[in-house]
Amino acid sequence: VEAGYFEDPFIAEFASHKRRTPLVNRGYWIRAWTMDRVVRWFVDAVGVQGPSQVLSLGAGFDTTFFRLAAEGALPAELCYFEVDFADT
Repeated sequence: VEAGYFEDPFIAEFASHKRRTPLVNRGYWIRAWTMDRVVRWFVDAVGVQGPSQVLSLGAGFDTTFFRLAAEGALPAELCYFEVDFADT
C-alpha cells in the first residue's frame, strides 16, 4: 500500500510497517488483485440465487472481504471464510 501498488484502507489493521522486498509487495498485490477479481466474478455468476460461500485459504493480510463489503459488493446470503495460520 505504501509502495503505491493499490489502495487499501483496511490493511493498517492487519499488517505492521515492516519493510518488505519489492517482490513480496508485488506478490501481495497480485494476490489481492486476483482475489478481488475472482470473488467479484463469483458473486456476479452466482448472483443472489441463494446462500453461497467463499473460502479463502492462506488469507494472511488479505482484506478482500472488508474492501468488497465496504463497497456493498457482497450479497447478504454470502458467507465469507478466511483461514490461515494463527500468526498471520
